Amino acid sequence: MRTSHPRRVAALTAIGTAALLLSACGPGVTGGSADGEFPSKRIEIVVPYGAGGATDTHARAVADGMAGELGVDVQVVNKPGSAGAIGTSETAQAGADGYELLFAAASSFTAVPNLQEISYSEDDFTGVAMMFEQGYGLVVHEDDFTDLADLASQDGRVTYAYTGTGNPTHLASEDFAAEAGLEAEGVPFDAATDAIQAVRGGQVDFAIADLNIAGSQVSQDEELAALAVTTEERQEQLPDVPTFHEEGYLGEEVYASRFALAAPAGTPEETVGVLRGAVETVLGSDSFSEFAASNYLYPSPHTDAEEWFTTWIPEERELVAGKFDEFGIGAE
Repeated sequence: MRTSHPRRVAALTAIGTAALLLSACGPGVTGGSADGEFPSKRIEIVVPYGAGGATDTHARAVADGMAGELGVDVQVVNKPGSAGAIGTSETAQAGADGYELLFAAASSFTAVPNLQEISYSEDDFTGVAMMFEQGYGLVVHEDDFTDLADLASQDGRVTYAYTGTGNPTHLASEDFAAEAGLEAEGVPFDAATDAIQAVRGGQVDFAIADLNIAGSQVSQDEELAALAVTTEERQEQLPDVPTFHEEGYLGEEVYASRFALAAPAGTPEETVGVLRGAVETVLGSDSFSEFAASNYLYPSPHTDAEEWFTTWIPEERELVAGKFDEFGIGAE
């Protein structure tokens, strides 16, 4: 939730499209260097979630671009389970040679440790590069509410869908409900698409979901409407949808999914430097900028991935713990 930004900086495309867009970053080759210099073989990026979601799509776009820059295969490996803890834990124990990396989600280090025992910490990783961030949108059935003020004025109990206990969609929903004085009940879902379908089917009153999925669903389904976004500014793809801040909610919180590319601690600085250079070239390319725009991604306000791990993550974990206490999340 919190960043060093003055205001705290808290459309799913096909994977094939991401590969096409990023092909301009460099020629894809499958070989390695013959002189033994890094890299000389395939690199794996562990995504601690299942295939096909927003995180997976983003990671594959980055991997495709890195392959062109580094001249070796860069493959995404999905290791889902325990809200990201399984894949994160396994990567923490990988060899510190730059060939197994983690697409690190902030929630794996902030929310998850407040919910369960884990066998890793931010100290087990070296930050390679910051990734883009992605906000969320609040979605309702078109016939139910005219705007956010209408939803906030409801009497009685309202229900909402969220994805993942204690993740930003959960906390943002609870924050909004508390500020609006709503008696709200959350219903967990495994995926944003399922949460939005519950809104469409009338099982819940609203859902706060990943913007790429929420935006895509709203644009394709006239029965759905977006009432607000959690980002700092309005989204170009949804110019008529206000931010929560414009509507007077969420204070200075800007809820978002946040990611960094990380390597196991102890990875040589020279290796990290090679990886960092490749990622920075990919993220700065016109092709990735096009991909980012179509997927509601925006640059991270953090510029130093190592500082993100050593400073921001511990502070954010404490803030999340406070939110959990406030909303009774994780309580027995």
